[in-house]
Amino acid sequence: MDNRLRELLLGYLLGALDREEVDAVEELLHQHPELHGELDALREMIDPLEEIPSTEKPPERLAERTCNLVEFHARRDDKLDAAPIASPGMSATHVVSSDGSSSWTSLDMFVAIGVCLSLAFLFLPALMASRDQARTMQCQQQLSRLGLALHTYYDRFNSFPAIPKTGDFSFSGMFASRLRECEMLEKDSTLICPSSPLADSADHWAGVFTVRDVMADDSDVSMTMLHQSGGSYGYCLGVYVNGQYETPGASRRATFTIMGDGSWVGDDSVIAHGNRGRNLLKEDGSVQWISRVSLDALPDHPYRNIRGQISVGLSRDDSVLGDTSTSPFPIPFYYVSE
Repeated sequence: MDNRLRELLLGYLLGALDREEVDAVEELLHQHPELHGELDALREMIDPLEEIPSTEKPPERLAERTCNLVEFHARRDDKLDAAPIASPGMSATHVVSSDGSSSWTSLDMFVAIGVCLSLAFLFLPALMASRDQARTMQCQQQLSRLGLALHTYYDRFNSFPAIPKTGDFSFSGMFASRLRECEMLEKDSTLICPSSPLADSADHWAGVFTVRDVMADDSDVSMTMLHQSGGSYGYCLGVYVNGQYETPGASRRATFTIMGDGSWVGDDSVIAHGNRGRNLLKEDGSVQWISRVSLDALPDHPYRNIRGQISVGLSRDDSVLGDTSTSPFPIPFYYVSE
């Protein structure tokens, strides 16, 4: 179990997660029963903390007796006046009133605020990491659902959703339109990764549309809206082999990527998960997390073909993900045979 998942489970036990994160953890525990053992192990590790004795209470009337002692010495030295008395053992700003009660001063408030800020700086990074981990896990769950929809589509049509080679509908996001036409898409929000920039600006995304929506006589759906139907995920642009453009089959390869986190509007600097890595849906239905530093070391780079292009793959094992508006054959497109 990696550290990110362990931190998330620990946050779950300590009650440090928000509602969405708790739901994500509980769904993960439901899908992976073996994680209950890890959860129990963490619980056993933190249970001894409850046996630590609490701080002992000070003696009764300690403050009152201390103030009386101070007052006694002050009178003995003939230094008592009507003003509140400052305790010799305290800061000059921490005063004791004439009735023996202690009062808070601005210095005390500054000290308390400083302590609170220190605690916040200690725990905030862990809480942020737990939140990021929960979002990454939610993204993985959404990709799993989309993978199930794609395989359901394959079972019916003996092919994954195809992207036209040319024309107005030659763009990656057509996969979402195909799933919508066949009523295989649960809800549009499944196409928005919770860690993507699009999740923070959902008002700029109209949802998933079909060719029929655009072609209707009274339609107010533009081609631009249709081209954004793929949401924040990238889809496989297909392969070009021996002069033939092919849609990937369902060989259930664990090495071939058919969908994954994408950049928004083709900007590689604006990607999900804070540029820590990307979730990739493989042809066999598995979802893999690939760190940013490991991405370029993969035998098959999921965002570039073997020529380093963001375009159609140039062999049957060359998978390339394109953002929702990316065409398999950019203009100009040059094919160089192996």
